[in-house]
Amino acid sequence: MSSPALVGDKRRALELLNTVHDSWEGGQPEAALTAFRELAHLSGSTALLPYAYNYLSRARWSVSWFASRTDPLGDLTAWRALAHEPEAVNATIRALMLPYQSGGPKALNLNPELTERGPGADHYGMIATAKINLPVGKWRFHVSGGGGVRVLADGKTVLENWTADAPAEKFGNFETKTAGEVELTVEHFVVTPIPGFQFLIEPVDRQ
Repeated sequence: MSSPALVGDKRRALELLNTVHDSWEGGQPEAALTAFRELAHLSGSTALLPYAYNYLSRARWSVSWFASRTDPLGDLTAWRALAHEPEAVNATIRALMLPYQSGGPKALNLNPELTERGPGADHYGMIATAKINLPVGKWRFHVSGGGGVRVLADGKTVLENWTADAPAEKFGNFETKTAGEVELTVEHFVVTPIPGFQFLIEPVDRQ
């Protein structure tokens, strides 16, 4: 039987998780981060932190998928240009949580155009951009999924593992010394089929 204190902590944890979500969606990142910090210090909150990270990573992501007709390792400029060609397929999504299921962008079923014209299971690229208001603090960018990846914050590379056989888990650190809007760019290329791709923003400073 759970103790009253433990029950109270669980109830408070769920309240804080909702506050993280509602504050972030309401354009109040400071309040969201304050709620996250309290949540992180509660006993038994470990299982809820991945949901909080997901909420803090939500934005209006503009995403382009395209067939990698140019080698991203050989000619990066030409590879990036593919995102602006007519063959590329675009979508706006709230989170970079992409269950490819080893079928590539077509398998996402985000919209009819992507399903019909999107790249298949291998040799494709993705470039996603978003502007996110981040409070002052230290942040960790966490990428899950095979393939090469690069993350830029305001044009500066903060995570890079641009190789076809990069490890599935990749991390990069970023610090905001003043609160405000940060422009993020996530570049990703795939050579062989992968189960999925995820990009998360995780607060490092939990004080």
